[in-house]
Amino acid sequence: MSEHKHILVVDDESQITRVLRTSLSSHGYDIRVANDGETALEIMKDWSPDLVITDLAMPNMDGLDLCRRLRTKTQVPIIVLSVRGEERTKVKALDAGADDYVTKPFGMEELLARVRANLRRVRTEESDLAPIEEGDFKICERSLFHRTRWGYTTGRQYRAPRLHGCGVDAGSSQG
Repeated sequence: MSEHKHILVVDDESQITRVLRTSLSSHGYDIRVANDGETALEIMKDWSPDLVITDLAMPNMDGLDLCRRLRTKTQVPIIVLSVRGEERTKVKALDAGADDYVTKPFGMEELLARVRANLRRVRTEESDLAPIEEGDFKICERSLFHRTRWGYTTGRQYRAPRLHGCGVDAGSSQG
């Protein structure tokens, strides 16, 4: 994989986060870990994940609240990883904004396949976007073009104009 995709793992069980960090890192992903939803939101102020894997039962802010909060700000894919396997719980998580649901205990190969599938879906959606043009600026894919030069934009800079409809100014003002 040419560009390391960023994955935020949100779980208060250190054994699960250790296994996920090791396995996902060994497959070329850049991993950050948060022990609860509040910490996850703090991490995301300075780091833009391409995918979030979260548990449901955590202190301070649970996984359902995290899904709801994330959906007000971003369309990043969210995979819920939980011991709760009842249909009602799965439906609540999906309705709260999760894109996928995996029940613990889980097979690592299945989880990796779901990660790839969710990342593939986002990549397809991003490639279908038309370039954004405003004045002397143009954003196309993940490149920012000016009439006289071009440069690479980060995930946060790239997503801001697209999601909020604020034009190029929204992305260029974020650092």
